[in-house]
Amino acid sequence: MITSPMATWVIAWASILGQADAPEAAAIEPPLNQPPPFTCFLGTSHSARSGEATTALVGGALLCRQQTLRPVAWFGAYQAKNEKPQYLYLLIFKTAENFTNGGGASFSFEGGAADAEQHGRMSATLAEKKIEVKYRFTVDEATGKLTAQSLTVDGKELLEDAPRVFVVDLTGDAVAYHPIDAPFPEEVPDLTLSNHDEWGVTLVRALEQLRAASPELNKRLTSDKQP
Repeated sequence: MITSPMATWVIAWASILGQADAPEAAAIEPPLNQPPPFTCFLGTSHSARSGEATTALVGGALLCRQQTLRPVAWFGAYQAKNEKPQYLYLLIFKTAENFTNGGGASFSFEGGAADAEQHGRMSATLAEKKIEVKYRFTVDEATGKLTAQSLTVDGKELLEDAPRVFVVDLTGDAVAYHPIDAPFPEEVPDLTLSNHDEWGVTLVRALEQLRAASPELNKRLTSDKQP
């Protein structure tokens, strides 16, 4: 069990039905002077501080635009002592310009957490399409360093050297997952923050950074209707 008073575990799930949606521009980057609010759906999350050192682990977090629930990104990340946070995986969503959740959206989570391990199965149904991620991450209790990981995307467990960046295309009749051979962006959300608007703003910057650096990603996200 967790004994540190600075440690907090969050296990959350939500279901939103009949959400009223208005069409939203499909560009990743919001106006810098008016960043839109975000809704964050968490699987497992933990952060702890010892003196000046911070450790953190987020097994799964899905960030959506608050008004429309247009998905932006789904990620896992961790932070070891005296190190910057690092992504464990990053799913980037491609959505139609007229994306809507008029029929409702649902989110679910099954899993749990202990001091040094998080595991879960997160699923989301958006625009009548289901996306699911299953994960198990283990860290060293003293240092926060990652010691073991297991990640399943699109029903397939990823090999250790497989890409951990995906474009999840929701524009077709069925969900399409496209692995992207690209390094993670340098911008990573501050995993200790409880204000998830800040997570969303950081993710928007990270996605633009990655899109500029990866022709493959840019091609996957580009269509006649979505720049």
